[in-house]
Amino acid sequence: MADGRALSRIADNLVANATRYARSEVGVSLSWEDDELELVVTDDGPGFGETALERAAEPFWGESKGAGGHLGLGLYVARLLAEKHGGSLELSRGEGGGALVRVRVSAPREPRGA
Repeated sequence: MADGRALSRIADNLVANATRYARSEVGVSLSWEDDELELVVTDDGPGFGETALERAAEPFWGESKGAGGHLGLGLYVARLLAEKHGGSLELSRGEGGGALVRVRVSAPREPRGA
């Protein structure tokens, strides 16, 4: 079974980042298909540059690292938690600009062996 606290922390980190960079809109969608949970968070901010697409989920990396007391760990922690659940974190540019972060994790609807 998926750890609810870990999944909540992933969502909190992604929404906090999106609201930090958004100009006016943040989108959140959650879907569950078979045994996979997918969370997608979008914003209408400046989006990810080429380097950020490759490195933003690394520890202590960020285009505004240290600004406002942020350590550059939110996406890194979210990625580690997703991987702990057999999943992944993917960064891309949203349609029409902004950022899109997609997290997929293994989350069976029923306990294994039930």
